[in-house]
Amino acid sequence: MNAFDFFLFEWLNGLVLRWPWFDAVVILAGKKLPYGVGIAFAVLFLLPIFPRFRQRAWKNLEMFFVALGGAIIARLVVAGAIRYFYDRPRPFEVVDNARQLIDHAIGASFPSGHAVFFFALAAGIWPYYKKTSAAFFGAAMLVSIGRIMGGVHWPSDIIAGAILGIATTGLLVMATRRIRSES
Repeated sequence: MNAFDFFLFEWLNGLVLRWPWFDAVVILAGKKLPYGVGIAFAVLFLLPIFPRFRQRAWKNLEMFFVALGGAIIARLVVAGAIRYFYDRPRPFEVVDNARQLIDHAIGASFPSGHAVFFFALAAGIWPYYKKTSAAFFGAAMLVSIGRIMGGVHWPSDIIAGAILGIATTGLLVMATRRIRSES
């Protein structure tokens, strides 16, 4: 365990269990916001059903497969492989005074699956909708910070998850562009 991880976790996790309204916000961010992100992604994908957005149908279809495909590959393949070889304990397992607001099973903390998935999703939206992707990146950050504050992840789990998610989807974006330019 490195000192930076421990210090930052202790600071962020120490902010919970002081004010019920703040705890509710942390739980909302770390546990419920992912559902909202999924709904927002579905709405973005389905915009071409409205006549005003019909011209975006192919763009949205490609965005859907790149963003969701990158997120799934990053989460299941990349993060799954790392977790297979490296079973890092979660903060609530090793820190005596950890304040756990979010229920979670033990083990497999590194990298954060939520960070991998939601940063990959945002990175897949970015080439198609740059301004909209900022909201998805912001949501990925809120989910991730909520997971640290909720006691289930170390800061380095989040940082690694964000890097892996963005890099995996970035490679998929480059492959998609290459295939599109060759056809």
